[in-house]
Amino acid sequence: MMKKELKKKLEAMCGEIGTAAAAEKIDELAKQVDEEFERRVAEGQSELDVYRELLADVDKIKAMLAELPETEEESEERERKYNAERMRPLLDSIEACMWLLTVVAYFAISFLFGHWHMTWLIFLSSAIGSVLFDMLRQYNRGVPFEKVMHREFSGVLWLGIVIVYFLYSFTVGGWAWSYSWLIFIVGAVIEVIRDGLWRSRRD
Repeated sequence: MMKKELKKKLEAMCGEIGTAAAAEKIDELAKQVDEEFERRVAEGQSELDVYRELLADVDKIKAMLAELPETEEESEERERKYNAERMRPLLDSIEACMWLLTVVAYFAISFLFGHWHMTWLIFLSSAIGSVLFDMLRQYNRGVPFEKVMHREFSGVLWLGIVIVYFLYSFTVGGWAWSYSWLIFIVGAVIEVIRDGLWRSRRD
């Protein structure tokens, strides 16, 4: 039981450091710790005492592994994660300001020019902005741009279609409502084509 706990701590420690060099060392270190555990128990020490003593050595091992050199890819990944973490609060603040400005713009435009039946569409425009911010967050976390586009394309597409549908229908009015709904069929066709292209590229 104690040996398993020590091995778990070594594996967790290796995960925290996250370098390939540390990963290569972990099996060797786990074997050495296991042999040392058995030797000390055979000499008469209790398993609990041996566990405590070897646990103290884990910190020394961690310091040693942390000094192992990173590969270029690992260094770039660490830098990317650091930059993404720094960008996250900024993106959250900008998005929050965007929604506040959306509310202000909605009332300002509505009171100045009227057309309350149309001005609510500004909230859908900001929803597209939120989707774009989410795409940027994913990209900053290292998700490939192509995959980000595949995940979020539908959200942007259908929000855009709804905006165009209402803008056109409200602006033209009358007979426009009888056929403007066809834009949703166009959106469905675009979705099918986009999905087919994505699948063909993945195969």
